[in-house]
Amino acid sequence: MNYNQFTIDYIKAIQNNLCIEVNSNNEAVFFPDKIDSQKIENPKKELSEIFTYSQSSIEILKDKTESSVQAGLFGLVNNLDKAVKIGFLIADRIVLIDYIFERILSKKFEK
Repeated sequence: MNYNQFTIDYIKAIQNNLCIEVNSNNEAVFFPDKIDSQKIENPKKELSEIFTYSQSSIEILKDKTESSVQAGLFGLVNNLDKAVKIGFLIADRIVLIDYIFERILSKKFEK
C-alpha cells in the first residue's frame, strides 16, 4: 500500500464520518451536534481496517524512503496548512501523528 494512499484513506474516513466539511474559505468546519454514537463507531471500524495495512507506511518512515529529514506534527493546530508549510522549511517529509485513532477511537467507550 502506498503511504500516500494510507494518509488519504485516513483523512477521508475522519472527514466523512465525523461531519467535517470544507467551507468556501477552504477551512475545515466541524459539526459536533451531528455526532452520535454511530458516528463514533463508523470511523473506529474504518480506521481499524486502514491500520491493518499501515505497516508498509511505517516501514517507509523507518527507512526514510525518498526522504532525508522527517518532521513530526502532532497535537492541535489552528492552521494545519501553515503548520505543514512551516514543517517543509525544516524537513522533506511531514509525519502527522495520529491522536484520533490511537488515543480516542481505539479506546472502549462506555455509555
